[in-house]
Amino acid sequence: MKKAAFLIIILTIVVKGLGFIRDIVISYYYGASYISDAYLLSLTIPTFFFSFISMGITTGFIPTFTKIADNTNETQAISFTNNLTNVLLFFCTLIIVIGIIFTEPIVKIFAIGFEGETLRLAVDFTRIGFITLYFYVLTAIYSGYLQIKGDFATPVLVGFPMNIITMIVIFISTKTSLVVLAYGSVLAAFSQILLWLPAIIKKGYKYKFTFNIKDKNLKEMFVIAIPAIIALNINQINVLIDRTLASTIAPGAMSSIDYANRLNIFMNSLFAGSIATVLYPTMAKMALKKDKMGLNSSMQEALNIVTIITVPLSVGMIIFSEQIIQVLFGRGAFDRIAIYMTSQALLYYSIGISAYGFREILSRAFYAITDTKTPLINSVYSMILNICLNFILLKYLGIGGLALSTSLSAIFMVILLSINYNKKIVRINYKPIIVTLLKCSIASILMGLSTLLIFEILSSKIILTIALIISVVIGVILYLLLIYLFKVRELYLIILLLKSKLNQFHKS
Repeated sequence: MKKAAFLIIILTIVVKGLGFIRDIVISYYYGASYISDAYLLSLTIPTFFFSFISMGITTGFIPTFTKIADNTNETQAISFTNNLTNVLLFFCTLIIVIGIIFTEPIVKIFAIGFEGETLRLAVDFTRIGFITLYFYVLTAIYSGYLQIKGDFATPVLVGFPMNIITMIVIFISTKTSLVVLAYGSVLAAFSQILLWLPAIIKKGYKYKFTFNIKDKNLKEMFVIAIPAIIALNINQINVLIDRTLASTIAPGAMSSIDYANRLNIFMNSLFAGSIATVLYPTMAKMALKKDKMGLNSSMQEALNIVTIITVPLSVGMIIFSEQIIQVLFGRGAFDRIAIYMTSQALLYYSIGISAYGFREILSRAFYAITDTKTPLINSVYSMILNICLNFILLKYLGIGGLALSTSLSAIFMVILLSINYNKKIVRINYKPIIVTLLKCSIASILMGLSTLLIFEILSSKIILTIALIISVVIGVILYLLLIYLFKVRELYLIILLLKSKLNQFHKS
């Protein structure tokens, strides 16, 4: 798991880093304006429907495919995949038709503050963008297939051509017409096929048309998937609520919270998401064999690894939220007001980084044993808390209050999931987790204070970007040294793994 997770983290850094360059390009040319609001919303709405479908597909597809292949044979499992593909494409067509007909009411639901030119532009962009659903759904199915076959790299790499095409399209739109942005998003989504199609053929997949909506395996998968679809997308719903309320604050506020959330999602998917992606097929196999102790051991180790990575990230992003936004986006049309709004949102999103990671790992443990109702119920409680906190904290913290509500609701959900995990799966041994958390927290605070002091000294002598990079590098080295001195077990395991790899390299 560690080897595969390390590879995925490296690939995610490259692909998601390119995604950040894409966001920087958007912010450079369009800033936090009504154009960026309309464009980002047009990406959000199809992605919202895609997320509802795709997360459920991955969650339900992997254990169902594994079970069919185990109980019968690979041919039957591939036949099930073909049937799932055709059924989902059929339902996608219905969603797209409804979306195109009722685009304006849908946009108004997602952005109650949009009016005039912003609303018109968002409607035009979104109507075209609905076509991307076809490509997103196909990618979700075949990414799950590739993960089962042990190929974790290709599903990550599909973001590479997407980001390149999007950046080219943004530049072209500034020289031609804004509508190019919408058609470019469709082309970018289509580009994913160019990577996963050769990969699935190489893994032995053969497409054959079959359409049986009454297939028992399909029904079993959707029994698992439907609650997971809702549960896994509560975070998406929370973010959408944040965006909707942000659209009432000021022009560009929706873009600001979107930029901050993208950075937050990047950090979460980079580490916790990568670990959860690699871990889930293994968890599903352990659950099928009823190996609860093995499942629990993998889950607890994953939680500790997430702790080592996300705690210092959280501290660093809280301390340097404004500087990070200024370095990443502070150029072109992205003015001081946009920097302030975005950094406020990032600061409060950062409080929940560790909780977002823990939630990913704990939820996958329940999905592995095909218990999707527990995460669903907990997600609903979390969403209710988020909505209540949104209206309260918005009054006192503005855009930051919306982000803080999301962080607090994520922490609340982790607590609920932990309690239910103890009752329904096996009791968690909290001692090593708490010890790792305390050691990492102390090391992170010491790192944060030291890094801030170094930055204050450097920023008065050299340019901001270089001062921040040097400070962060020193902070990372100091943190690794501290957790090594504190004897954090998972760091020792990673060091042993690296030593083993180096020895193999020298022998070869």
